[in-house]
Amino acid sequence: MTIKDEPRFGYRGLMVDVARFFTPKENLFRIIDCMGMLKINTLHLHLVDDNGWRIEIKRYPLLTEIGSRRVDRPGKSFPERRNPRQGEPTVEKGFYTQEDIREIVAYAARHQVEVIPEIEMLRLIVMRRWLLIRCWLVLWSINLSVSFQDWEEVMRM
Repeated sequence: MTIKDEPRFGYRGLMVDVARFFTPKENLFRIIDCMGMLKINTLHLHLVDDNGWRIEIKRYPLLTEIGSRRVDRPGKSFPERRNPRQGEPTVEKGFYTQEDIREIVAYAARHQVEVIPEIEMLRLIVMRRWLLIRCWLVLWSINLSVSFQDWEEVMRM
């Protein structure tokens, strides 16, 4: 008797969105353990988007100092949530140091799991802000009632 056992698909992945919902490193290790047991071979780690920055960049410490915080807004669905305003109290802070990332990748490799990081460069935020600024400038140039208070509101978006 011969038994041939192989996965149907070469890429069997799991995406963990730590940008929006931070997951401690120890919990990721447990997820990787389960992935190895289930022969899921790719961990897609969503580290950065407009709602969170979860990876340390030593040259830019404000990315994690500000971007690793979350404001609790119970009862709101995800699309209704807004980014924290300056001075608004935060309930959670979390990011991975460069050493943490190395540990996670090494641990995953020992369990035959490849880690694919996703790091957005915030293009949508930049584009949105640019469009809002452009609209404000057009309204201001044709002398409609647009004030600097309106400008401050655009810059907070």
